Amino acid sequence: HEREMVVVALCGAKPGPLGQMVKDTDVLISVPSERAPLVQEIHQLALHCICDGVDVQLLGEDSEPEIEP
Repeated sequence: HEREMVVVALCGAKPGPLGQMVKDTDVLISVPSERAPLVQEIHQLALHCICDGVDVQLLGEDSEPEIEP
C-alpha cells in the first residue's frame, strides 16, 4: 500500500488480520476450507491464472500450437 500498488492476498477460510488490511481496490482470494492441502491447491491454481494474465498483458496473446492426432 505504501507503493500505491494493488495487493492480491491469498488466505484460507479465516483471513484473520490479513482480511482487515486489504483495501477496496485489493483482491482477497479466500478459500472456504479449513483443510490446508485443499487451500494450497486452490492458491496454486489462482497463482497460475495470475501468471497467465501477466504474461498476456506483457507479451500479448499467444496462440496455442495445434496438436496433430
